Amino acid sequence: MTELKTATFACIHFAVAFSVGWMVTGSPVIGGVLAVIEPMVNTVAFYLHERVWQRVLTNRKLPLRGIILLAPPLLTGRAANGSASPDAP
Repeated sequence: MTELKTATFACIHFAVAFSVGWMVTGSPVIGGVLAVIEPMVNTVAFYLHERVWQRVLTNRKLPLRGIILLAPPLLTGRAANGSASPDAP
């Protein structure tokens, strides 16, 4: 099932890259070029992203939950003081 899901996601990814490239530039040729180049660049970026995260997880001094808790308003929708609204006292 994973292989099928990966293949269908790749098709969607190519279709989206092609469509956006075509809509933005007005050229189906440029859309096609972008649909090929963007996933290659994205693959390299993902590889580098994974390497950075491996280094972070290997060298971290805080538990991962400590890193996530640095931005509670973003994750919980609450202000740092615990109120539901960032403007509340």
